[in-house]
Amino acid sequence: MGKGRVPDRWLDYTCFGNVINDTRLLALKVPLKKELCMSLKDEEMFTPDLAIQKIEHLGLIIDLAYTDRYYNPVNFARHGIGHEKIKCEGRSIPKDEVVRRFFTIADSFLHHNRDKVVGVHCTHGLNRTGYLICRYLIQRLGYTPGDALTAFNNARGHNIERKNYTDDLFRAKWSSMEPIINFTFTKRDYVPLDVDKPYNPRDKIGSTRQLSPAEETEQLSVAKKRKRRRRRGKNKQSVDTVGESSHRVQVDNTFHERDFLSLDVDKPYHPRDKTGSKRQLTPAEETEKLSVVKKPKRRRRRGKKNQSLDTVGESSHRVQANNTFHER
Repeated sequence: MGKGRVPDRWLDYTCFGNVINDTRLLALKVPLKKELCMSLKDEEMFTPDLAIQKIEHLGLIIDLAYTDRYYNPVNFARHGIGHEKIKCEGRSIPKDEVVRRFFTIADSFLHHNRDKVVGVHCTHGLNRTGYLICRYLIQRLGYTPGDALTAFNNARGHNIERKNYTDDLFRAKWSSMEPIINFTFTKRDYVPLDVDKPYNPRDKIGSTRQLSPAEETEQLSVAKKRKRRRRRGKNKQSVDTVGESSHRVQVDNTFHERDFLSLDVDKPYHPRDKTGSKRQLTPAEETEKLSVVKKPKRRRRRGKKNQSLDTVGESSHRVQANNTFHER
């Protein structure tokens, strides 16, 4: 599908099915923003606003599409409907991480919202959607693979088409995967903080995903590390200036090179050359440079003891006053 077009075979499927018996899970195809529906008839259109009007008690959308271009989640947020994005590649079996996250989101929402429905969609609301819903029915609600497939197909009005999905459900190789039990449910506010802000898929401010205990621990440890680094930066911040035209600033043990406008960067280094070199000095060169700086100090001290008036010829002379020589 090219940008600005309706997805392939999108019109071949109904907009949404019925809620699966004894659950609050509903499968639907992806709603499209109005720009993508311009070429469609009124009865063929299915937008986020139409989904909100037609689906009763809708409380959460779980989006499995592998793209963000179909609609803006803010359209749901304005009506108090949550939106969770789980990018799931098509035609391949979803990874265990995707399945665990789907279970976590569904468990958390259904536990705290007793009268709300969870809508799940991919592109057509059939293969990826059907596979993950069936996995939920099998692993969380105790369905057999056959019963789960039958319940989904009857509710959706279309059968799961891809054989690799149905085969995986019956083989159940994932049955050894650690089940999600004793999950600690946390009350969530599924309305983003700023619903009028333009949607950006990389913006995490309006994210409503439920973090797992491991993710919360990791997030806390990362925040603590950042605090320590900021404290070290305040205590150990130093500026290392080399020459007159180049300098390095040390912050958090990282050197950032700035404004290295040396007059002659290719000039070989010499300890007595004060024009500035871009090259980092070795310990031996720093020691040599320090010793060269000390020698003129000794000479100046000797000169103070042996200073004398030196007159050469009749037209030039030097006068010593306050340790400063003025040529007259």
